[in-house]
Amino acid sequence: MLRTMILGSTTWLLILLAIFQWPHFDDWTFATLRLVFLFWFTPTVLASVMAWALHRA
Repeated sequence: MLRTMILGSTTWLLILLAIFQWPHFDDWTFATLRLVFLFWFTPTVLASVMAWALHRA
């Protein structure tokens, strides 16, 4: 489950990078960092916490 979440969020991140960052690299640097945080880091951390909580239960 965690592996699927990481792969899915990484794929989603690559799609977003291809859409938003390709034409204007410098203009989208900070926006891309926000996208990385929102669409990859946050779901991955939440999935890790949920998996840990389910494992403990």
